[in-house]
Amino acid sequence: MLPYMEHAFGVWYVRGGMRELARAVYERCLARRVEFVFGAEAVRIVEKDGRAAGVGFRDGTVAWADQVVAGWTTTGCAP
Repeated sequence: MLPYMEHAFGVWYVRGGMRELARAVYERCLARRVEFVFGAEAVRIVEKDGRAAGVGFRDGTVAWADQVVAGWTTTGCAP
């Protein structure tokens, strides 16, 4: 599909590269009050009333959340 799209519509790229795209998404998330946790090992999804309600970390702390987005396998976090 990509070769067709490139042939039909041309090649598009992000000015500043992928790093700029990541920075822009990060800044937009911060403006919308998204909280990021870096350098912490997530070990479990915390459930409450049958739904994901937070993330548990190796040090025992929990980040409670209205929404949880995770790349998770049946054996733990995906690499």
